[in-house]
Amino acid sequence: MPSFWLDKLAAWFAQAEAQFALGTITTELTKYYHVISQLDVCAAAEVEDIITNPPVNQPNTHLRQQLIVSIDCHHLKSSASVSYCTTKSSMIVSHHNFCDT
Repeated sequence: MPSFWLDKLAAWFAQAEAQFALGTITTELTKYYHVISQLDVCAAAEVEDIITNPPVNQPNTHLRQQLIVSIDCHHLKSSASVSYCTTKSSMIVSHHNFCDT
């Protein structure tokens, strides 16, 4: 599995899915464990609640969706003033700024 690419999230997930297909990995929980094993500290912090308490149903799908929402909101917040980002996402942006230094 490739190292996690925070700035190329869609491409990273596409490569991860290719690796899952090649390895005939089809279960959500196994995919979830592979994905969290590759997250860097900043990405893991964004989804810490999911890592520490994985959903029973579709944990990989849920993790992927949360990462995409968090990262997309971060990029929107960085490029413009976006008022619909939640307080949690604002905290994530602050954490990203810390991780980027």
